[in-house]
Amino acid sequence: MPTERVQAVSQTLQQVFADSKVFSLLKDYQLLPQLLQEMITDQAIATFDCTPAEEDTLRQSFFAQHQVSTAVEQQQWLDQRRLTLEEVMAPLRRRIRIEKFKQATWGNKIESYFLNQKDQLDRVVYSMIQHPDHDVITELYFRLQEQEQSFSDLAPLYCQGIAAKTKGILGPVEFGQLPPELAALLHQGQPQKLLKTRVGGWHIVAQVEALIPARLDEAMQQRLLNELFNQWLQQEIQQMQQVA
Repeated sequence: MPTERVQAVSQTLQQVFADSKVFSLLKDYQLLPQLLQEMITDQAIATFDCTPAEEDTLRQSFFAQHQVSTAVEQQQWLDQRRLTLEEVMAPLRRRIRIEKFKQATWGNKIESYFLNQKDQLDRVVYSMIQHPDHDVITELYFRLQEQEQSFSDLAPLYCQGIAAKTKGILGPVEFGQLPPELAALLHQGQPQKLLKTRVGGWHIVAQVEALIPARLDEAMQQRLLNELFNQWLQQEIQQMQQVA
C-alpha cells in the first residue's frame, strides 16, 4: 500500500501537471525519478527546520568559504551574482533539515544496522596471484608454502595491472566490495595463511596480510545514515512511480 507521503506527492503531481504535457516529457526524458526524489524529500522534512543559530552558522560558513567577511562585502557578492540571501540559504537550510530527518528516523537504529553489516564493512589487506591455468597456481602455491619464493617475487611475473606494481598486495578494501567467492575465502583465512580457490575463470592463491575491523565512528555513522536514507528514498520512488 502506498504511504501517506506517496499519496500526498501523487495528489500534488496530479494538480501541478493536470492537462499538461510536461508530465509525459519528464517520463520520456527519464527525469521523473529526480523530481519524485525531491518532492518526497520535501514531504519528509516538512516538520523539520533550522534554528536561528544554525542559520547564522550556515551563512557565516558559506561566506567564509568564498572569502567574504563583512555584511557589505556579502551583499556585494550577492549583487554581483544576481542572487538573494534566501536563494543562497534555501539549499543550505534544506541540507540541515534532511540531516535532522535522517537522525530522527534512523539515528537509534544505526548501531544494530552497523553490527548486521560489519562483516561487509571490515577491511582486509591481502596478497594475491591469479592465473587461468590451475597447474600454474598449484605450482606457485607450493613454492610459497615451502617459502622458496614470496608474493613479492612472483607477483611481478604472474600478475597484471595494479597487483604487478604492488608486488601482489591489494587493499585495504572492504569485504563487501570483493567478489563473494574471494570475500568468503579471505574471511576464513588467518594472517599469513596461504589460501587457494577458483573465482570465475581464474585460479587464485592468496594470503591475508591484515584484517582491519570497521569502527562505528562519526564518518561511519554518517555513511550508514545516508545509506538507510537512500534505501528508503528508492522504495518511496518505486511506490510513487506505480501510483503516478
